[in-house]
Amino acid sequence: MTVSARTFRDVMACLAMPVAVVSTVDGAGRWHGATFGSVVSLSVDPPLVMFAVGRGSTVHQPVCDSGRFCISVLTAGQRETAERFASDPAGRFATDIVLLDGIPVVGGALGWLVCSRSDLVEAGDHTVLIGHVEHALRDPQGAAGPLVYHERRYYRLGAPAERHSAEPAGALYQASCADSTV
Repeated sequence: MTVSARTFRDVMACLAMPVAVVSTVDGAGRWHGATFGSVVSLSVDPPLVMFAVGRGSTVHQPVCDSGRFCISVLTAGQRETAERFASDPAGRFATDIVLLDGIPVVGGALGWLVCSRSDLVEAGDHTVLIGHVEHALRDPQGAAGPLVYHERRYYRLGAPAERHSAEPAGALYQASCADSTV
């Protein structure tokens, strides 16, 4: 069975993703950065994170070639920053930028991870970049909560979800799969 790119993207849009900006400095001192939704924790000991960068993106080469990068975890109030880093390469570093260990980062973010590149893994049309976390900082005022991307739109998180049913979580999954025509 072949899965169309459109169907694959539509199903993947169902996943809620954290929104972060990954930034770096190239060998010539130029700043590079972009918005990512694929940043995840990989290991606690040693502290590792990973994200996937498309080979066709403007930041692929600078981020993969750099030995160090920073991940800025965006707040719910930083939608414009996420959109700016997702679109206009020339205007990405226009405002709210501070330097952290010599790397430009988004000021006012929930937290920052300064990383050294640990490994690169080629995967389809992307490269998975694994970073070793050298420094982790969290904004103590981070009460705004994270910015989340779901169904191709940005959201802020509300109250934590409550489980209202006495039936096990797996029962809902089994029922929905049984009713499905996939």
